[in-house]
Amino acid sequence: MRDLKAGPNTKPVDEREELYGSMVPIYVDAEGGSLYDAMDLALGREKVEYQGVEDCEKTTTITYLPPILQIQIVRAQFNRDVGAGYKENAHLELEPKIYMDRYVETLDDDLSARRDDYWKWKVELAAVQMKKAELLRKVFFSNSQV
Repeated sequence: MRDLKAGPNTKPVDEREELYGSMVPIYVDAEGGSLYDAMDLALGREKVEYQGVEDCEKTTTITYLPPILQIQIVRAQFNRDVGAGYKENAHLELEPKIYMDRYVETLDDDLSARRDDYWKWKVELAAVQMKKAELLRKVFFSNSQV
């Protein structure tokens, strides 16, 4: 299920259901990471432009978990610059147990609030990591000129 929300208004702009059956396709990021990182990319929240509105948030959730859920890890990618396909060999850390509660649609207000916090922390963490990388580049660049 996808849910698009625009700006400060939190009511759904567009809502649609897509049937995946019991298989969820997960794409591996070039940097690798954990299965949760990859699932966050497929079943998470992201900022998108929708019908001319730039500040929309797209949320993808699972409405129903089957008794056996298959996760298809897609490693075949396509590079548009080169015009050729390639295999992504980045390491993907797998867990013995996978908790799907953050990806399943719910009407529980407490769980929804915890999810909102999770996604806010994830955005803050990404910003801090980018700032750290920038500072490390500056330190490395200033040390290499000495």
